[in-house]
Amino acid sequence: MTARIRATSLILIVLLAVVPQSGDVIGTGIVFDRHMEDLRDAAVVGRRFMKASSLINLANELKKSSSTKPHLLIISAFGNSEDASQTLAGKGATEITYAGVVERLQAAQARGEFKMMRYLAIGNNAMVQTVSGTKVSRSVVSGNDPTVVSAGGRAGEILHIFFNKLPRSIRADGRNPVVLSIYVKTDKLPTAREAEAITRSLQRMLHHEDVRVEMRTDTWFLDDPGVPLWYPFSADQTPPTYADYRARGEMFCFVDEKGIHCRQAQFPN
Repeated sequence: MTARIRATSLILIVLLAVVPQSGDVIGTGIVFDRHMEDLRDAAVVGRRFMKASSLINLANELKKSSSTKPHLLIISAFGNSEDASQTLAGKGATEITYAGVVERLQAAQARGEFKMMRYLAIGNNAMVQTVSGTKVSRSVVSGNDPTVVSAGGRAGEILHIFFNKLPRSIRADGRNPVVLSIYVKTDKLPTAREAEAITRSLQRMLHHEDVRVEMRTDTWFLDDPGVPLWYPFSADQTPPTYADYRARGEMFCFVDEKGIHCRQAQFPN
């Protein structure tokens, strides 16, 4: 079964190149910290970070230390390097198959209880998420839940946000902007028009026009190399069968100098 080819392949190759791989996540403290324009993404390892108050304090420190106040701030926290290595590098490959991902997922889950926390802020809206095995929780720190999106008659939840810049421009206008890759769980698979409305809403939320948005009705972006093997903050850790995965469908939107383009993803038989 061949892997599905995506228009995001080049961006994800670059993303994987700058995210720490398993062997690179060593020690404790801040192991990853990347900021571009008003976007900042960091990862920390150590038991001292595994409290909501510690993450909030660290977030305030990072905001103060940023030359540009981050509109988007993500801090992922892990008690040990093994847990960190399971999520920071996505799936760690650009050509993957459903069967291969499920096999790796089962092997990862067999290692024992996975623990992680995440601070996520968009503007003045901030929250902390926690997972310990199959127990998940979330609490809003300020404003409203920053993962909630509602547009085009559809309701959704932002699962992952990654950002990166290509080594060179591939756009006809010569610009080489920071691109945000956003993964959203929706209440129903959106039509192309509804997906476009969701994309516009995300552009406004994040203050960036150049986005690529993937949308499903579940959390299982199994054949996408840029996301972890599973969405950590979900109690559902059993992947769908391949038939169900295909049947649920997926919408993909990207933005170029001509506007927003949305289409339904195609999966191999």
